[in-house]
Amino acid sequence: MARLEIILPQLKASLDSRETRVYETCHSSDDMLDPRDMEEISRHEYKERKILIHKKGFIFDKQRQKVAEWNPIINPPFYTIMFPADIFFDPQKHYDYMRNSKSHEDVGRIFDPVKLPDYRYCVVVHGQNISTNWWHPFRGKVFSNQQARKIMAEFGITIEPSMKAEIRLMIRHYLARILIRTGFYKMLKWLKNKTENYFRDLSRDG
Repeated sequence: MARLEIILPQLKASLDSRETRVYETCHSSDDMLDPRDMEEISRHEYKERKILIHKKGFIFDKQRQKVAEWNPIINPPFYTIMFPADIFFDPQKHYDYMRNSKSHEDVGRIFDPVKLPDYRYCVVVHGQNISTNWWHPFRGKVFSNQQARKIMAEFGITIEPSMKAEIRLMIRHYLARILIRTGFYKMLKWLKNKTENYFRDLSRDG
């Protein structure tokens, strides 16, 4: 709540005050949206409590320079929520509008979802991630180097797969399997989610 009270007035001052509706598009800072996705979003008719969501996408391993399908069983952190402007820019009303949403996993249930085309976002992993990595169960088909270059070009990224990186990450793969088998990976993921939820709830409560 305190964060909204700081951010929203600043944002409102920088925009056209005549706006009657707001489309808020969310995605993680490490990840990418296809430019076509923004065009698609802008064409959608406004409706209060409408949310545009995604299902399948891509995962890109920055170190390995590999691309694969991403098939999450939960709502991924790529979505657009439609707000009336008077609610969006009012911290208390904004907070109430989003009250039952603790994470991206909730929003598809709380709002009225409309699915956007598949393969319009890309999850990026780079070796410093805790909960998401190249060996995640959501990862699907791995694309050939030629296909990977073409896919990433749609996101404006040029890649060049490396054999040295392939060997290095194969070693990381076996280390990750050891962590998963011993339960250490699961504990790290639980601790990360618990910490994030705690600080999110703390900020909302003021």
